[in-house]
Amino acid sequence: LNCDLFTVSNTTGEGISELLSYLQNHPLQHNARNLDCHFRMSIDRAFSLKGIGLVVTGTVAAGKINVGDELQLLPLGKTLRVRSLRVQDKDAQSGQAGQRCALNITGNIERQQISRGDVLTTAIDAPLVHRCDARFRLLTDAPFAVKHLSPVKLHIAAKQLAARLYIIDEAVRPRLQPGTEALVQLMSPLPFSCCHGDRFLLRDHSETVTLGGGVILD
Repeated sequence: LNCDLFTVSNTTGEGISELLSYLQNHPLQHNARNLDCHFRMSIDRAFSLKGIGLVVTGTVAAGKINVGDELQLLPLGKTLRVRSLRVQDKDAQSGQAGQRCALNITGNIERQQISRGDVLTTAIDAPLVHRCDARFRLLTDAPFAVKHLSPVKLHIAAKQLAARLYIIDEAVRPRLQPGTEALVQLMSPLPFSCCHGDRFLLRDHSETVTLGGGVILD
């Protein structure tokens, strides 16, 4: 990839000032977000506030949301409504893809029923999957090859799931070597929500090594 790299350390402070200067002087250039698709947000926090009620936060992945809109909570399948909204820590009437949002939601739901990584969407009957096709690349400096059907930890949006890595490409079976890219299938015993184009990371089953990352294809 044609991108700038910085070696940094949050222990010694090495490279932090150079990175900060770069971020301040080189605004990131993003492709325009599609606001016409269904709203989708992975929840990274959920809490209750006295006098306000249940609040969930996350970064909006797609679409647009307005105060009063109805949402589906996945995988639970409950219908909720947006009572009020804060965007980038300010009161707002709407939020959209790319923004940090805090949604005050109401409905037949308790705080304990919401888990990190659950998804809010305006799509009715949005699908949940136990497996999905993806393209995955094992890091060049990965300490070991990854076997076909290896147990892994899947990190997608704010969700973390136990999964298995099914290597579709027969040419690289039975092991995916460091620095190698392959078509794979991610299989999880628990249902989860994902869409074409979503990025993900894989770690080993014990979560001591980051293996690599990829993109959801189907």
